[in-house]
Amino acid sequence: MTITILLVFILNSPVVQSQNPAFDASLRERSLFEIVWVCTSMIFLCAWVTVHRNIPRQRESFRTALWGRFKMLFWVVVAPELVLAWAARQWAAAREIAKIYNNHHRDGESHTY
Repeated sequence: MTITILLVFILNSPVVQSQNPAFDASLRERSLFEIVWVCTSMIFLCAWVTVHRNIPRQRESFRTALWGRFKMLFWVVVAPELVLAWAARQWAAAREIAKIYNNHHRDGESHTY
């Protein structure tokens, strides 16, 4: 669906239309509403695509997972720097877990079954 929307924006771009000899630029004027609508929709589409949450919890309903995704979308649009800080915190925690895991297995305490 995202690809379809992007194709619509690309095909309606002035570059594509200016290559068409039948296109008269004076007939196509963009209103303020159209400019704001395109900008807003592109912001929300890009934010929606970037919101990839981890695997949902066990027994988490579709509605709860979708609500969590919408909350994340809100924060991506309103305060993207908070999302960046959240991602940096997750990265630091993952790095710490990897260090603990590597130290545990470096000591020869691996499990065999």
